[in-house]
Formats: sequence, structure tokens, C-alpha cells
Amino acid sequence: MARKLRNGAMIVAVLSMLILPGTASAQQRDAMVRVAHLSTDVPSVDVYVDGEAAGVLSGISFGTVSPYLPLPAGTRHFEVYAAGDLSAPLLSADLTFGSGESQTLSIVGLMRDGSLEARVYADDDSSPEGEAKVRAVQAVPDIGAATVTTPDGEPLLALPGFSSASEYAEVPAGVFTLQLRPAGTNQAVLTAPGIILAQGRTYTAFIIGSATEGTLDLVLVQDGGGATGGQPLADTGGLFSPLGAYLILQFLGLGTALFFLALWPGLYRPRQLVCTLRSWFRNP
Repeated sequence: MARKLRNGAMIVAVLSMLILPGTASAQQRDAMVRVAHLSTDVPSVDVYVDGEAAGVLSGISFGTVSPYLPLPAGTRHFEVYAAGDLSAPLLSADLTFGSGESQTLSIVGLMRDGSLEARVYADDDSSPEGEAKVRAVQAVPDIGAATVTTPDGEPLLALPGFSSASEYAEVPAGVFTLQLRPAGTNQAVLTAPGIILAQGRTYTAFIIGSATEGTLDLVLVQDGGGATGGQPLADTGGLFSPLGAYLILQFLGLGTALFFLALWPGLYRPRQLVCTLRSWFRNP
């Protein structure tokens, strides 16, 4: 009995060393990144990551938030081009993303006055129990500090200035009408009815457009890597892709483990091991 227990423990150890480490490391390196196009005078854009076209980050128009894209954690080089025009990037930046983090890369500001920039906001992945959670991002260049309120003026989300993000606030799940009131006034410049905040979900309300031009709008999206599906940046087709190489290594590791398991009795009986190998070669 003691020998069987010892053998069982060694089998588990072999399988763990050969299979599990690769799986864990693959999971740990993924960050989840999406792009929000919040600039009124920028055309639709294609976003390149480390010089590669990034699938779901292509053809993003104003007021659109892309699905999340899984990326290896670390510092990545982003370039934002006008869609279909690779002559010169509109923006470029080196941005760092931590393992397992969900973040939003936002295009804010204006090309015409040179204020165009990339801002990164950390997204909340949590699921509030029994409530909903929401924050706001102020992407309107001609409005500074502001507050998101209910129609009766109750403050919900404080926005310190342009391109700022509020803290997340937990609210009862339900259907809301939200208003935007610039600092120093009780006048609502934007009213957004029918905002649905579901129980256990986390959201960002992007406030976009221009107050001067009367084009203010609110775009509500769900936060977190599981909110919408992205596609891997790396090519996943073929044996020589990163995914193909990873699967080959996993298969070899599993095959090695099964080989040792097949020979396990012979490890304690050398003569039996030799006989087993001879039979394999004679009868492949």
C-alpha cells in the first residue's frame, strides 16, 4: 500500500511538472485592452500594436468602444492611424499593462488644436453583489469639471476636468436618467434617459461630443475582460504560430508523461523493462 501511494504521488508530480506550468504561464501573461474613440475631429482609426494590425482594433469610429483584445502583459507600442492610411500615425505611445489587468486606451482631445492624446483608464473587473457599479469619463474638450447627477440634481459621479475619469460608484440596479452638469451651475447640458444598469455588472459612461456644437452624447459600455470578446493579436493559425508551438509543447509533455507511466512497473524491475522495450520494437 505504501509503495502504491508513493507511486501515485510521483505520477501526479510528473504530470504537474510537464503540463501545468505552461498552462499557468500562458494565463498569467494576458492583459485585456480595448480602445475608445472619443475625439470629434478624428476619422475612423486602425490601431497597431507592436507594428502588427490588431484585428478588433480596426475601423473604430467616433463614439465607438472596441471589444477587448488579449495582449501579453508588459510594455506595448501603440500606433493609431486614420483607417486605411498608414502614411503617418495620428498618435503613438508606449504603454504598460499588468498581467490580468483590463484597461481602456482612449483617444481624446482634438487634432485641430494639437490636444489629441492617448489616455489609459484602468477598468474594474469586479461583480458588485446585489448592485451595479458605474463610473464616467469626461471626454468633452469644451467642458471642464462636471458632475453626473440624477434629474433632481443628486450627484452621482464627480469629474475633476477634461479627460478625467470618476471613481466607480455602486448604485441599485435599474433604469436611470443621467444628466451632466458643468461645475458652477445647476444647468444640465446633457440628459440621457433609459440608462440600464444591471445587477452584478460594472459600466463606464463615456461623455463625448461638443457642448458648443450641441452634439453631447453618453455612450455606456460594460467593463471587464469578460464583457466582450476580443481576438488574440498573434496569428493563431498553423503549427508555427505561437499558439501552435504552445500546443505542440503541451502534447509532447503529455506524451512524455504517458510514456513514463507505461514504463512505471519496469522502473523497479529492470529485466521487465528490457523485455517491454524489446516487445515494442519487435511488434511496433
